Amino acid sequence: MSFLHTWAYLKYGVWGAAFLHGAVNGWAGAYFLLYPHTFGDVVWSITGLYGAATLTVTTAAFWLLATLVARATKIENLLTSVENKSLDIRLKRA
Repeated sequence: MSFLHTWAYLKYGVWGAAFLHGAVNGWAGAYFLLYPHTFGDVVWSITGLYGAATLTVTTAAFWLLATLVARATKIENLLTSVENKSLDIRLKRA
């Protein structure tokens, strides 16, 4: 697999390698459809539990980051709007 990632990176750059990685991960669900008897072994193994914990923490971190960025952008837009209105009032008085 690392050979394919290296090839995609060298041929198509970072986005090519990322696309290939996503395509490979997309087939993970199909693997369990083909081999359902292995699902429990993977989910309850240390790898599955670690993956679930990592996914939870990563999702929470990205959600918090996105929320903070959205709030900061909203506040910045509000302040810009207030400044523009203040400037308009000053220009009308002059």
